[in-house]
Amino acid sequence: TTLHVDYWTADSTLFRVFLISPDADADGNNEETFHNVTLATGSWQSLEIPLSTYSGTVNLSDIIQMKFDGNGTVYLDNIYFSSASTTPTAPSTSAPTPTATGVISLYSDAYTDISTVNLNPGWGQATVFSEETIDGGNVIKLSGLDYQGIEMDPSYTVSQDVSGKTTLHV
Repeated sequence: TTLHVDYWTADSTLFRVFLISPDADADGNNEETFHNVTLATGSWQSLEIPLSTYSGTVNLSDIIQMKFDGNGTVYLDNIYFSSASTTPTAPSTSAPTPTATGVISLYSDAYTDISTVNLNPGWGQATVFSEETIDGGNVIKLSGLDYQGIEMDPSYTVSQDVSGKTTLHV
């Protein structure tokens, strides 16, 4: 039911994934149709293309070729057909338990969070914020994410000195 393709690009603004079947109407040309991909750049992306996208033009029981076209450099991996989407829509296990010491925690089951943190300030965002439990661990779910902020202290009277720290872990 799906064609899976993982891709990464830094510069392509056009990317199409074609399926091709043999000539069905004796015009001398193989039958082909494409799926136009809306690209994201700078990170690996997973596509789950419904094969129904291609039906009607190509014969899905007689695919002989695939074709990719675009206008930049595109890296591909994990190209396969499957009978169902293999991309989960939510995690089934909780995040790994961190083991760092001397942390300033904003949200974690492993550490004591600072008492003044506001994880969901009302900054006019459309994001739907919720807290859920997955595999015994508490998580923040951001649905329809456009942007989301965290305030260290909503009254702005307590700031956090992170100048002695070297990393931010998310």
